[in-house]
Amino acid sequence: MKDKTTAVILAIFLGAYGAHWFYLGQKNKAITYLLITLLTFGIGAVVMEILSIIDGIRFLGMTDDAFQSYVESKDNEKSDTAQKADVSSVSKFEELKQVKELLDSGVISEEEFTSMKNKILGE
Repeated sequence: MKDKTTAVILAIFLGAYGAHWFYLGQKNKAITYLLITLLTFGIGAVVMEILSIIDGIRFLGMTDDAFQSYVESKDNEKSDTAQKADVSSVSKFEELKQVKELLDSGVISEEEFTSMKNKILGE
């Protein structure tokens, strides 16, 4: 459970470096803020800080329950994406296994197997 006050303080004082996003576990946003700040030699820090102050104000306007729901929904998005990737890998594996069985039983030729394998793997 993340503390809303901590997130607001990080957003206001260290927001240009993405500290509040690191704290909330949103590494992609955090790294984006950090890289923009560093790669523009600080010029982008002004923009990132303004965005961070807006984030902090937005967090302040949320009730504690709404803030926790927001943080949890972002966590769930990450786990959903990981689960989809796992399911995709399993289904590709199963497809390849079935195609290999067809090859082994002589139903399809080596060329057909290679073609189907490449199609499954997106090659």
